This record gives sequence, structure tokens and C-alpha cells, in this order.
Amino acid sequence: MAALHVLMTPTRTLGFAALLLAACARGGAGETEETDDPTTPPQTATGPTSGEGTGTFNGASTASTGSGAGGTSEPVTTSGAGGSATSTSSSSSVATSATSTSASVASSSSVATSAASTGSGGAPPSCDHDVCTEGGPLLKSCDTCSAAVCGADPYCCSTAWDPLCVGATGKLCANDPCGTLGGSSASSSSSSGGGGSTVLPGDLLITEIMNDPAKVEDTKGEWFEVRNVTAAPIDLKGLVLRHQTLAVDPNAAEAIAKSVTVPAGGYVVLGNNGDLVTNGGVKVDYVYSSKVTLNNSKDYVALETADATLIDGVTYDAAKLKVTGKSRSLDPASMSMLGNDTDTNFCAAKTLIAGSTDYGTPGKANDACK
Repeated sequence: MAALHVLMTPTRTLGFAALLLAACARGGAGETEETDDPTTPPQTATGPTSGEGTGTFNGASTASTGSGAGGTSEPVTTSGAGGSATSTSSSSSVATSATSTSASVASSSSVATSAASTGSGGAPPSCDHDVCTEGGPLLKSCDTCSAAVCGADPYCCSTAWDPLCVGATGKLCANDPCGTLGGSSASSSSSSGGGGSTVLPGDLLITEIMNDPAKVEDTKGEWFEVRNVTAAPIDLKGLVLRHQTLAVDPNAAEAIAKSVTVPAGGYVVLGNNGDLVTNGGVKVDYVYSSKVTLNNSKDYVALETADATLIDGVTYDAAKLKVTGKSRSLDPASMSMLGNDTDTNFCAAKTLIAGSTDYGTPGKANDACK
């Protein structure tokens, strides 16, 4: 799947790989082919530097004062949705909240630190740290990398630059600036499916889906498009096509048994019928079996390695975008593993397929949605 690094509440999943699996897990429940149709828990702040001071913070209006051998300091005030709390600790103490849902204002001699903020009252976006360092939200204008990551995941520029944001730099920024790919870049060498060992998540993207053709019957004219976003060709042989998540239907999958090379930056089309005359005039590079179908109402389609590592997956829902006789086309502005996790980044194709009454751009660059 597409996977969607998305804003997670109440907490965000740590780890880029976990995010990708979460995207897969979001796959819709199985459909039959052609079926149309605050209470924050108390937390303790301690100040061990020059005295011991403790205070309890919670969402309600609770005042707490702590003092230690080092003397007292100006109050540190924390406010939240349920009220406010004031804590006084030693003069050089550091108040740390492991998970704070409110904004903290520290006096000149005290520092309030939030390790993970799930609210919207955190620090404003800035360029105080680089894209490889966790911290407050970054501005899109810091550099091209922050712009790319925030374009795919607005959380990184609105709330916090967390481990998921750092992890996303490997796939969304040039030259893997933070080394999140372990020093291996799909753009530096030719990749081969062959079980998927050298194909990395996000190297291949599902960019266009014709799940409900009008020119011909669905059983003869369904197809989807895959794009190689790396600088080297990728052979799909050994990779697995999946329709429905593993939990829903473990048998709705097919291993690609023959060589199907996707050129660097290029496209291939996978469909259920390779006959141009009967499939609506679409050149299909690989014909899959009836194990893979594209439901009309909602469905999940993915590419995986032989060991079930997700390369890319897309969940679609006709309740959000219903198209008949037109492909579901990913906006070029959202051309990423995270971008294709959202239905609103797709639109109905605008280009007429040659020799057909259906619309789509199979094997070619997609139409812009706006």
C-alpha cells in the first residue's frame, strides 16, 4: 500500500516500516467482484539539578508547587483544554513531560520540554533543525526536502518532525540525505524483482487503476498501472500482486512468474486481458489471473516482495471517487508512496484512450487533477 503516513491519534506509530504496514492494514474489507453499489492522565515533572521539586499536571485546573534545597523559581505555567496548572520547582530544574497534550510556557530559569506532543499548541514551524533531526515542525520553505516530506505528510510541518518524517526523507528526498535506506539506494543500481530482495518500498508506485471500464466488460478490461520512480530498471519477476489484504483473503494474490521490466522512470500496465481488440484498446504488459480482480465499490491492490514486504499498495473507495469508463488517475503532484494512500489525490482521467470511448493514460504520464 499505499501506505499513508498520516496523522495518527492519540499517538503516531514510530518507524517508517511500521507506517507502511499500517497502510496495508487499512485495506478495505473484501468485496464481491462487480458489487456496486480528555481526560489526560496525571503526569509528574521533576527537577533534579539543584533541588527536588515535583508537581502534578493534568487537564483540569490543578495547581501544584514544589520546592527543593536549591531554592524556588518562577512558576512554570501549563495550559490545556481542561484548564491550567502552575508548578514551581528548583531554580534550574527542567520540567519534562513524556507525553503532553498542552502547550508549556517556561520562565527564564526553567525549561519545559515536551518529548512528544499530540496537540496543536506546539512550537510554530521553523528551520531550527535539519531534516535528519527530530524536533519541532519544519517550514516547507526550509529546503526542497522539507517541502517534499511535508507535501506528503502535513503533520511534519504542522505538529512535529518525528521519526516518521525523518524516515520519509529516504524515499522523498534526493540522495537519501539521512541514510534511512541503510546506504542502499534503488537509484544507484539496477534492481530486480527475483523475490523482491533489492526492490525497496516506494520504488514502484501504483499510479492508475481502471476498475470499472465501460467500453468492455470488467472481466475483459480491468487494468492498473505501475510506475518505476527510480533511476534504474526494475524487473517485476518474483514480486507478488495482491488484491485484498492478507488478513481478508490470503489467496487473493499472484506471483509474477515472468520477466516484466519497468524502465527507469517508466510505466507498465498489468491487466486481466492482453487482447487489444477485446480489452478496450489497452496495451497490457502483464496479464494476471482471476486471482486478482478490481472491485467496483472498494478494494485494495498492492505489490509485495515474496516475503510479503510491501512495495506499494492503494486502497480505493467509490464512496469517495466513483468512476465508470474512466480510470482512477493519481495526480502527478502526489506521485509518492504516501501520496497515493489518499483517495482525494486521485481523479477521473481526462484523456480519451485511442480507439476507445473510455478515458485513461495507461503506460503514460497521468493527467493533472487540477
